Amino acid sequence: MNRDTHIIIAYILIVAFLYIFFPLGFEVNWYHFFDPMRIGFIPYVDFQVGYPVLGFMPYGLLALLCPSERIYGYVMRYINLALLSISLFAIYKVVDRHRGQRDALFTLLAPILSASILIGNPYSNDVIALCFFSLALFFLMRKSPMLCGLLMGLAIFAKLYPLLLLPMFLAFFENWRERLSLLTSLVLSVLLLNFVFLVLNPYMLCETFFGNAGRGPWETIWAFLSGYYSHGGVEHTHPYFEGFFTYAQLEQIYPLTHADHAFYLYSNSAIPLVMSSLLLLSFIVPLILFTRKRILKLIGLSSSLFFLASKGYSPQFSIFTIPLLALSVPGKKKFVLTSLLDAATILQMMNWSGWFAPFGEGVFLLYAVLLRTVVLVSAFIICFNYTTSGLRMRKVIVTRVRSFLSDLAHSLHVFFASRQIVKRTVPLVALILVFSLLFYTTYGSYAGKLVGYDRELEVNTYEMNGIAVTHDLKERIYIIIPESLDVGVDASDCYIPEEEKIGNTTRVFVIPYHKGETNIYINLSYPVTNFYIDEVLINGDVKKVKGSVTLHQEDSSLTITAENPDEQKYYVLYLSWSVSFRINESTTVCATLTHLDGNLNGTVLALVDERGVFFDYELIPGDSKPGMVWEKVINASSTDAFGRYFTDFLGKNVSDMNLVMTLKPSTNATVKLDVLSYSTNGRKTQLPLTVQDSIICNATVYLGEFFNLKNPPVGIITWSIPVIAALYAHYLVRRVKVEGINNKRHN
Repeated sequence: MNRDTHIIIAYILIVAFLYIFFPLGFEVNWYHFFDPMRIGFIPYVDFQVGYPVLGFMPYGLLALLCPSERIYGYVMRYINLALLSISLFAIYKVVDRHRGQRDALFTLLAPILSASILIGNPYSNDVIALCFFSLALFFLMRKSPMLCGLLMGLAIFAKLYPLLLLPMFLAFFENWRERLSLLTSLVLSVLLLNFVFLVLNPYMLCETFFGNAGRGPWETIWAFLSGYYSHGGVEHTHPYFEGFFTYAQLEQIYPLTHADHAFYLYSNSAIPLVMSSLLLLSFIVPLILFTRKRILKLIGLSSSLFFLASKGYSPQFSIFTIPLLALSVPGKKKFVLTSLLDAATILQMMNWSGWFAPFGEGVFLLYAVLLRTVVLVSAFIICFNYTTSGLRMRKVIVTRVRSFLSDLAHSLHVFFASRQIVKRTVPLVALILVFSLLFYTTYGSYAGKLVGYDRELEVNTYEMNGIAVTHDLKERIYIIIPESLDVGVDASDCYIPEEEKIGNTTRVFVIPYHKGETNIYINLSYPVTNFYIDEVLINGDVKKVKGSVTLHQEDSSLTITAENPDEQKYYVLYLSWSVSFRINESTTVCATLTHLDGNLNGTVLALVDERGVFFDYELIPGDSKPGMVWEKVINASSTDAFGRYFTDFLGKNVSDMNLVMTLKPSTNATVKLDVLSYSTNGRKTQLPLTVQDSIICNATVYLGEFFNLKNPPVGIITWSIPVIAALYAHYLVRRVKVEGINNKRHN
């Protein structure tokens, strides 16, 4: 083993040791992505997911085998470490072969020194795509088209973005036989990898790639230009269970709007046009400039353009982008680019909840996006200058276009002039025709059944209100209540995920296990209020709870009773009123509360702006006793629990006021809120304290079904035909002599 191999081994051992002590993070989220599988639903058949098969199913099978999320998290991070190690070794070998050992060492050090890769790799599936892409590149340099195509197919079906480098891989080989060998092996690997899902429901598999077509941009310059400044996790606007519907069905339920990031209407139609143009250029420009000698630099040029064009960018993408930049840019310049991209990713991580949120959500997002955009533009310029050095661009473009058209015309001429080739491709054409006929007979057209009708519901807090729905087998039932309500749902012999409040609507989702009539029961968890209610258990981690609080209105007062059901964790109740005022020297905030019963650990009033809480004022101290009345006024002389003066925030816009009650484990408390108001510029605003136990809603009930295979043997026969066709095409490529079609070697 040489010195550089020792570096990889040392890195593996150090990271493996660190991963023992890393707290579990998003690995736990992955464990729960597969909850539908645990009760019998098949991904890509019964519901679509956001990743291709190889980027999802390995972790899904692991989740089914692991007895707990903790074990799953640690197994996942060490599998990912093994995949990253293979990737680094393959990339090192490629650069060593192409530019020498010194630059290979620099290339190896760039991802090894990356903090974002160290942090993000334990929970990211991007490393699967990186591993297979790196191996594909390794065998490309060894001029093995069949292995290269096989591995590229696996890389693309882990994450789609390796697809952007496929044209360069094809251009690398000097003749059509090698290129066709790469393509046929790629197609064969894709067909075999997805065979089961193609048989059972090809349309749902396609939803993986087209289902997010309407999703808005996130955490990129395009998101900022369109007015979206939040993160890419859009579960609160687009719940995971909606994967049981097709995108075409969801479009009928949710029209594109500026407000919903999951079904997004761009504020300017030019934005998607510019993104599409850049995406197209990321394929075309490297082909125009292509030579074998410059392929690594062209990979950097293509990938920097592609990620610039991407409407979204998540922190875990750096697991792919940093190694690509490192192998693309020769010399020590790579460290500048990869270090800055790493810094941008760390800033991006610091924006949202988790390990990196000490400063409030979104505060660093602008700087992260701008820095990343500058890095990608710089990478494009550097790679472009390297690849065009000494070239006359106009001459290169004209020459390449003429060469392509000439080769194409010559290839077509040779193909149709050769009786041997035409004769041998007739069975291939026949197989395609038979497949088309069988496919239409077996699967029909791309159309999902969706029926909607209106239904009046009376929902209240004191009983479960029933609604009867008649349905077919495996038909999805979706009830949309046009108000944001906390509701409880019950239905026998059905799959019921947790109901969702989305924007100003509530969505109830049910999948019956049997054909017939299903009675779905709904009731209010809390009364209808003009403030938002949230309950959490917190003690090192956060867990949502529901139903531990009761609210009762009497005259102009609101009585709040909260109970902590947990014996170990603290319970926090948030009552949040939306407000809109600017703090000035005349601003006051008033609250009057009576501690009626139980034990409080404290009650505070939190003032919130667009970045989060900025002022925490104690209303009821932890030593309060039942019967005590607390009248508090926040004014210019007030300080909060952290010693911050109210006057420090003059000019600050207040968007929410939160009443926050904290209870110790296994305790309860009752508080009466008599007054909650604010006054600014002499104008007083009393926040309403009303509650409503019952509400009548004009809900909409949707019934949706999207294909169920009635005859599996016919499906197997149908999809065996393209597999046979791919094998036959691969045989033709290897056996039939195609004289005169070879391109000139590109040096």
